[in-house]
Formats: sequence, structure tokens, C-alpha cells
Amino acid sequence: MKIFSLLLVTFIIALVITLIRKNKSRNETKLAGKMEDFKIEKPTEWWQKELNKGSDFYTQEAIDESNQLIQAFLVHLDIAQNDTMIWLAIENVVIGFNNANTKYDYFIETMEREDLAEYIQRSALYAGLVYKGDVTEEWRTEW
Repeated sequence: MKIFSLLLVTFIIALVITLIRKNKSRNETKLAGKMEDFKIEKPTEWWQKELNKGSDFYTQEAIDESNQLIQAFLVHLDIAQNDTMIWLAIENVVIGFNNANTKYDYFIETMEREDLAEYIQRSALYAGLVYKGDVTEEWRTEW
């Protein structure tokens, strides 16, 4: 019984050390450390170009609110210390886009949804989240 207990304690210690290293590794592998360094075109940049060309699908108000949502999301990711905080940032931005979509006459259609979901996914990955699948799906409603 003593040998089993010793093996169990050794296993638990090894597991804890592995988890600590894994968490430390997660934080160190953030690609650049700051979300302000995250260089990928925001979906709203394309929307703005379309609006500037005369498209009546987007409104400046919808784009402005979307930019605010994205900026707040990036700030939350920048201060996220763990996966739980990253998931909370994802939940908040998705719920924000749910509300904006309703407020601005359902401007998020298939292409916009795919672009937003990919942007949110890539941002979360950059912040350190490891997840396969659509991170927005759980909270997304009409988009």
C-alpha cells in the first residue's frame, strides 16, 4: 500500500508540474504578446470600403458600433490571463454583435457571419486559446 501511495503522490506531482508548464507555455506562446500587434484585417474594414463605394447594405452607425465591439474584444483578450477569460471575451463580443445585428436591421448575413466568426476565432487563437470549431456558435443568434 505504501508503494501505491508513493506512486500516486509522484504521479500527482508530475501532473501538477506538467499543468503549470503547460499554462506557462500557453502564455509564452502568445504570438506577439499584445493584441494591438495582431495584424489581420477587421471585417469592418471591408464593410467600410463597401459603404464608401455607395453600398446601402451597411450603415456608418452599424460599422462604428461593430468597430467598438471589436476594439473592446481585443482589449479583453489583451488582459486575459487564462482560457476562461478568453471565453468570456468571446461571449461578450458575440452577444454584442447579436444586439447590433438586431438594432441595425440584420446587417450580418452569411458572408459577414463567416468573416466575423473567423476574425473572432483567429483573435482568440492569437491570445492563446486552443480550440477547434466555431468559438462563436454557442452564443450566436440571428447571424
